[in-house]
Amino acid sequence: MKPRMIGLTGNMGCGKSTVAKMLAAFPDVVVYNTDLIWREMLSKKFQRDYVTFLIGEHAYIDGVPQIGVIGEVIFADDEKRIALEAFAGMHTMLEIAFRMETQSDKMHIIENAILFEAGVAKYFPDPREIIVVTCDEEERLRRVLVREIPGRPCLTRAQFDARVKSQWPQEKKVALATYLVDTFCSLPELESRVKDLHDQLIGGKS
Repeated sequence: MKPRMIGLTGNMGCGKSTVAKMLAAFPDVVVYNTDLIWREMLSKKFQRDYVTFLIGEHAYIDGVPQIGVIGEVIFADDEKRIALEAFAGMHTMLEIAFRMETQSDKMHIIENAILFEAGVAKYFPDPREIIVVTCDEEERLRRVLVREIPGRPCLTRAQFDARVKSQWPQEKKVALATYLVDTFCSLPELESRVKDLHDQLIGGKS
């Protein structure tokens, strides 16, 4: 049986990780966070050599990737950002394809904020199935500025703007969506919406 691949994307602060977590609670769903997989891969020699070549020796300290440094460099240089995103996208998808083979009977949902921008969508079989998570712009900004990630400082407004600038407008992603989830609602309502989404994925009620 050929594994079923479903993309999950949305712009920064839209709540896609929350939607992914809710979907992962269903026993027939496996969710892959491409950011986390890529960070695991950053410590491998092949990826480390490429990142060091692209960013510089300061991208690593004692073999440990400096995520903040890498981020500052690529969001200040479009050529380096595009190159690294394409490289990371290809290698994370290869890793995911390998992992999918052990659970071919599941729905495999690939969470990636730049699924379209980095060309990752091309790795999905036709017809593509893409979930786009949306949210009100002001609410997205509020969420990002208060979000705390262990080991990393909160983003500033300028950093948020720089990252959003590198992403497609929300409406452009919506136009390519197979399924939509709006997270600008209460948590119980969002849980209901994700349940409805799961029903659609398995061919249940729309």
